[in-house]
Amino acid sequence: MLTDNQRGGIIAGYYLGHSCRAIAKVVGCHHSSVMSWPPAID
Repeated sequence: MLTDNQRGGIIAGYYLGHSCRAIAKVVGCHHSSVMSWPPAID
């Protein structure tokens, strides 16, 4: 069972990770270290 903080962190990481990828595609920036985080969620 996840705590609220753990669940919030996972959700935030998921959306931040996808937002970074989407922004990178639009802007054309290639920050692979940012785009690959979190590595376990795609």
